[in-house]
Amino acid sequence: MLDRTPVPTLRWKHPLTDRPPAAGPADATREAMQRWASMHGTPDAYLWAGDWIYIDATAGLFDPLSHEDGRSPRSRAAILDSAYADADRSPVKLPGRWLRSVDDHEIDDNWEPSAHAKRRTALHILRQTGRDAYLRSSAADHRPAGTNTLWFTDRLGDVPVFVADTRTERECREPASALERARIMSDMQWQALSNTLAEAARSGSTPLVLCGSILLPRRLTTAQHPRGALRSDAWDGYPASFHDLLATLAELCVPGCLFLSGDEHLACAVEARVERTDDPARSAAFWSVHAGAAYAPYPFANGRPEHFADESGFEFGSAVCGLPRRYRCTLTTVFGPIDSDGFISVELTPRRSAAVPAPRPRVVWHAAYPPASYPLMSPAGFGVRSSTA
Repeated sequence: MLDRTPVPTLRWKHPLTDRPPAAGPADATREAMQRWASMHGTPDAYLWAGDWIYIDATAGLFDPLSHEDGRSPRSRAAILDSAYADADRSPVKLPGRWLRSVDDHEIDDNWEPSAHAKRRTALHILRQTGRDAYLRSSAADHRPAGTNTLWFTDRLGDVPVFVADTRTERECREPASALERARIMSDMQWQALSNTLAEAARSGSTPLVLCGSILLPRRLTTAQHPRGALRSDAWDGYPASFHDLLATLAELCVPGCLFLSGDEHLACAVEARVERTDDPARSAAFWSVHAGAAYAPYPFANGRPEHFADESGFEFGSAVCGLPRRYRCTLTTVFGPIDSDGFISVELTPRRSAAVPAPRPRVVWHAAYPPASYPLMSPAGFGVRSSTA
């Protein structure tokens, strides 16, 4: 009654049994990706922005953990291993290169640390169990050799890529007075991300940052009041990190950084510009592209445009350059359809020269069922229209 997602129709049979393989509703999106690849060719990479599995219940529904055997670290680890193995057994195969980031549902819904002693210990165990299971799974196989963190740097041709971990290194935001200084990632990861952006600025290349947490648009609660950030699970829920990242883009004049994310179950794209108010030459244009869910059967758990601030800009302060400065970020946001399962395709056009601004990427939301495409942005324009896939 609650699951509105149809079971996909697979048009091929297993070579040994001569019968269609067992497929679940989530395979509808993988089928759509298969069709896209057959028409356009295998992409340079498949990017997955977290939530490869769901180890926790969604609003109390479909809880993979039973109260009898799912609460101890050992049994939870076994269930995690089983969930990753089940994900690998999808009958719809997508051969090619994969880059994956981690987010909350590999650990626990909206995981973050707590100041409460007993809860802090329990959350630490959840994080460690989830992290260890992720590293044991095939989801972690894409990391460069020798990597011992969930974040890493890579390249897709000439494009520098930073796969961020905006989940497991978060600092505690309790009490509310800690909000302004809490960080979404460790100092080590922040330095690695800053180095990637600085190198992109020096070389004139367009960098790509992949993570679970959405960068822009801001949540409505954050825009309404600074303390409202406590109700955001995204970048803007950690104002110190959020503002420093935007200020870094401006100070380094990073050319056309593309942020890719996926946690809100709502496709959207943002074209933005950030500049220092006392020196507009310190500025950068960038994009924040958020993929909807591959499989989100419960509409009440999905994001809506009204959850986000309807704003054209905002100001903020940061001392990332060594001195307190003021910055302004302007943005235009476009949303895809609500309650839509599917995937986003992104096509980057190389810059012709360092003197030419980075061209706007081509971003399309592909709904799995009914099949349709929704162009969110392209080098020629910005906005949504639908067409039958």
